[in-house]
Amino acid sequence: MKIYVLHKTAFDEVMRSHNITMENVESFVGTCFISIVGTLFSNAEVPFFSFNKSNVIVLRFDDIDHDCMVSGGIAKAMTIEQARELFEFIKRNANKETFILHCAAGISRSGAVGYFINEYFGGDWETFKKTNPQVYSNIHVLTLLRKIRAENV
Repeated sequence: MKIYVLHKTAFDEVMRSHNITMENVESFVGTCFISIVGTLFSNAEVPFFSFNKSNVIVLRFDDIDHDCMVSGGIAKAMTIEQARELFEFIKRNANKETFILHCAAGISRSGAVGYFINEYFGGDWETFKKTNPQVYSNIHVLTLLRKIRAENV
């Protein structure tokens, strides 16, 4: 299994360069896409995909471990419900060869999800880290996903 953790600009460029659109994304049967955008996103963070499909999930949460007030409003942490939804999506797509995921920087939120996917499917840590050297996992996201996995054993 290949796992690619990207920043938002790189993700959008990959989608455009491979002519992947909302209309044809399900024809990419060997790949699934995980899009994580902040709740207080700017125009630069407008999701590439507008809604979920069988091989696409769009989640909205910020790179924090609890909800808090910031200058633009209230930033939201990943919820247990979002972790459950993401875990079910990952399980449903276990047959995919490739997971392509992003958050704004491609480091923390998507890094935690990529790390979890690699761990869940028993992937090689060295290969994952070599492919995604920028990853530094958001512990809150990783903890929630591991909690959901433990509930499903």
